[in-house]
This record gives sequence, structure tokens and C-alpha cells, in this order.
Amino acid sequence: MTDLELNQRLADAEDRIQKLRRLLEAERELKRLEVRAFLNACPDVLGEIMSVVCAEFSITSYAVTSRSRKQPIVWPRMVFSYFARELTAQSTPAIACVLGQDHSAVIYAADRVRERMATDLEFKSRIESIGDKLREALKIVEFRPPPASAEWNQPWPDNKNRG
Repeated sequence: MTDLELNQRLADAEDRIQKLRRLLEAERELKRLEVRAFLNACPDVLGEIMSVVCAEFSITSYAVTSRSRKQPIVWPRMVFSYFARELTAQSTPAIACVLGQDHSAVIYAADRVRERMATDLEFKSRIESIGDKLREALKIVEFRPPPASAEWNQPWPDNKNRG
């Protein structure tokens, strides 16, 4: 193989690398836009949970929804899963769709957060703090049943008394 052929192959390889870099950057931008579009269109509760968790951990929503397995990204993702399960009626597949994961990953993440809260008091305190912020932001109050009244304690009317 001559030097001219080697140079041509090298130039072709560099062109392919540049195209792949542009494609990768376009893919990243598409992911950012998808996350932004989701947060604009998703139920307000999930968007608010994402915002509060991201702010607490100083991380972007793009990072939370990425495939990264680095600890500074994994734990906020797990915390999001935990609060999404605890504070919403969303199904695990719906929550997983937000994160680009499988529903079993959401179940596992929420379980891991509960396990760590049981053993790590500092982590538990931080999660409780996030929970308080979320409850305040979402205006969630503890459910209290209505007070018992004579009206609620009446027996069910029988069919004989119907007109």
C-alpha cells in the first residue's frame, strides 16, 4: 500500500469520525429536547419532583435521564424513582418511560432508597428534607378521613323502603 492510499484511508477515517461526532452531538441534543418536552408535557407532579431532586443534588434533568451509571447520577435517579412512586399514582412503566429505563429498575431504585434510609441516617435526613420540599411544592397534606357524623353511620337503606 502506498503513502497516497494510506493518506486517503486516513482522511476517510477522519471524515467518518467527524460524522459520528456530529451524529452523537445531534443525538445528545435530541435527548435534551425530549427531556425538556417531557417536563413541559408530563404531569406537573413528575416535573416538579424532577426539578426538586435535580436542584437538591445539583444535577441536570438530562443527567438524571441519561444512561450513566456513575454514583453522583445514579442516586438522584433512584431518589426520583422513590418519590415518583411515593407521591404519585403513576405506574412504574410510566415512571420508567420518563427515565428511559425498565419498570423493574424503578422498583429496584425505590427499594434501594428505602434500604439506604434504614441504615444511613444522614441520607434519611436528606430524603426527608427533599420530601418536605416536595410536599410543600406540591401542596400535599396528609390524608385525614372526614369526621364521623350521624349521616355516615346510618345503615344502608333496604330495597323495601324505595318508592
